[in-house]
Amino acid sequence: MRSGILLVEDDAEDRFIFCDAMQCVDNADPVHCEKNGIDALNYLSSLPHHRLPCVIVADLNMPMMNGSELLVKLKNIEILRNIPVVMYTTSVNEMEKQACLRLGAHSYLTKPLTYSQSISVAEMVMDLCRALQGNL
Repeated sequence: MRSGILLVEDDAEDRFIFCDAMQCVDNADPVHCEKNGIDALNYLSSLPHHRLPCVIVADLNMPMMNGSELLVKLKNIEILRNIPVVMYTTSVNEMEKQACLRLGAHSYLTKPLTYSQSISVAEMVMDLCRALQGNL
């Protein structure tokens, strides 16, 4: 059974806030962080199938390989294509959102401005993980 969450985020403060919010919602699943799409793919390729994350949360704007490029790569790798990818970004551009959804993103979340909004995002991610674990 898959478990855990992979956060792909280049900003250290955003990583800290996300992980802290996940702990506040009593997340029993570990959050593993990578700083860009290339590192995320290398990490995922090192895992056995049963250790793959339940959900991947990916920032859209990152150096080296951005979130949409990572999404395309993930959807083209058979063992990874069914892991839901949540795009997590400051962008409120509707065209960008629609493009990510067309590429196969499960959802598109705008990064929160307040800590209470961060908790809401963490709860949404946990609900998604729980729902998927019930279906595996």
